[in-house]
This record gives sequence, structure tokens and C-alpha cells, in this order.
Amino acid sequence: MSSKDNTIEISGESPFKILSGVFEVQIALCDAQPSLDDVKKRSFHSLWKDNFHLRVKDKKFTQVIGSAKNPIPSTVFQKGTVWVVVIDQFSSIHSSFQITVPKIDSDYVEPTPEPEPVTRHTKSDSEIPKQKIVMEPHPR
Repeated sequence: MSSKDNTIEISGESPFKILSGVFEVQIALCDAQPSLDDVKKRSFHSLWKDNFHLRVKDKKFTQVIGSAKNPIPSTVFQKGTVWVVVIDQFSSIHSSFQITVPKIDSDYVEPTPEPEPVTRHTKSDSEIPKQKIVMEPHPR
């Protein structure tokens, strides 16, 4: 698991009867396990969610969730545990399980994008007007 990139690698058992394949799913992170009825209606509160092409082999999957376009909020990493809900995009087939999320170090600061380099044109010495500097003694 990686909290510095606001991503988490999850592994679990597929909710599908087919042993292996690629499935269109939505993966959500929740504070609490949603009820079966809420999952069927897709009416549960999530802390984060996104759609995936989930690769399953022998009823098992591993998926990195979170991305630059849809990062997992930093607040999720302060929770300790969250529920992962994996839902088929075309039916109510789903599974849910609890995971421990890594804590973000208190010293860690989320990176900010580097500013674009700015090209500045400076005047040459010959283009700068000359000034006479007079130094006067400091009164005591």
C-alpha cells in the first residue's frame, strides 16, 4: 500500500462465479459496510469510488485504487480501517471486505506541482543607465 501517492493496493476474492476474466466494476471505499439493499440500489455513502476493468484469476484479484485524476482523499488514510465494496457495473453482484489503510506520516506534505520555468530577459550592462552613488558619512 502506498499513502504517499494517495493510492492503495487491494486484494480480494471476486464476487463473480466465473473463475477468471476481466469484469467491469465500481470499487468504493466506505466508513461502514453498506447494507445489501443499499448496495443493490447503489444508495450508500462512499468516501471514494472509481470504475475499473478488474482482472480476476482463480477467483482472486489485486487492484491499485486511486490515481492522479482521482486520488484517494488524505482523510481516508487517517481512518485506520475502511470497507471496500466491489460492485459489478451491470448487475447487483458485489462483495465487500474491510481493510487497514496505511497512515500518512504527520511529517509528510502532499507534493505540489513544480512551477513552470520562467525565461527572463535581462538587460546587458551597456543598456543599464549609469548612476553615480555618493556615500555620506553616518552622523553619530
